[in-house]
Amino acid sequence: MTYCSRCVDPEQAAALLATPLPEIDAQLMSHYRWNATAETWGDWDDLKHFLPRLLELISTGELADYSPDMLFSSIGYQSRYWPDDERTAMRVYLDALISASGPSFADEIAEALSSFPAPGTTDKH
Repeated sequence: MTYCSRCVDPEQAAALLATPLPEIDAQLMSHYRWNATAETWGDWDDLKHFLPRLLELISTGELADYSPDMLFSSIGYQSRYWPDDERTAMRVYLDALISASGPSFADEIAEALSSFPAPGTTDKH
C-alpha cells in the first residue's frame, strides 16, 4: 500500500498492514482514516478493505474523533463506482447510525447520506 512519507509514519503503515483487521485499534484507524480520505495513504480499494473495521469502531463509539460529513461524503463520492449491494449496505448502515446518534451527529450523517448514489445509478467515468 502506498503512502505519502511526509504524511504517514512508516511504522504506522507497517502496523496497519501487520495487524489483523478485527484487531486494528481506534488510534491507528483514526490516523489511517484521515490520510485515506485525503488520498495520502492507500487508494479507495484499500479504504474499502478497512471500511468494515472503521464502521465497527464508529458504531461502538471507539472512534469518536471523526467528522461524519467529511468521512461519509468522501466515501459517498467514491461509492458511485461500487456495486449496488455495497451502496445499499452503506445506506442501511448510515440509516442505522442516524437512528442511534444524537441530534447533531444525526443531521451531519443524514447530510452525508445524500452523497451516496441510490442503487441502480452508476457513473463509470
